[in-house]
Amino acid sequence: MESDTAKKLENERVLITQQAREYADLQYTKEEERFGQVLSWAVRGELIRHNIDQIDQYLSEIVKMKDTERVVLIGDDGQLLVSTDKRLEETKGVELYPKEILDLQKITIKSDVDGKKILVVPVMGLNKKIATVVVSYKQPKF
Repeated sequence: MESDTAKKLENERVLITQQAREYADLQYTKEEERFGQVLSWAVRGELIRHNIDQIDQYLSEIVKMKDTERVVLIGDDGQLLVSTDKRLEETKGVELYPKEILDLQKITIKSDVDGKKILVVPVMGLNKKIATVVVSYKQPKF
């Protein structure tokens, strides 16, 4: 009888732990989406004013955040406009990420793109997408 009770308690503990992880993941995703939305507004405003230096400053601050590896701004034409990794300055944006990622129309989190987690943030103009910000993170270790 004690072993049945212990098994039930262990199963319940596992279930509660799983539910807590799922809830935390959902909250994390919501916060990433909120961050992406605010970032897209800031980048859009500066991009419309052709203030690339200010965007570079924004992205340089973001890359300083924990586990962030690289942030890039890719124009709708596939050209790399800004990169926090200066070794990539001569690279085309379409060489960094597949077209299906650059064509996304909503803020998206992808868990495994070349071994990294990425946040894809489309920057929308009045009528169409004008650019995409991609924030690349280290994958968490389990």
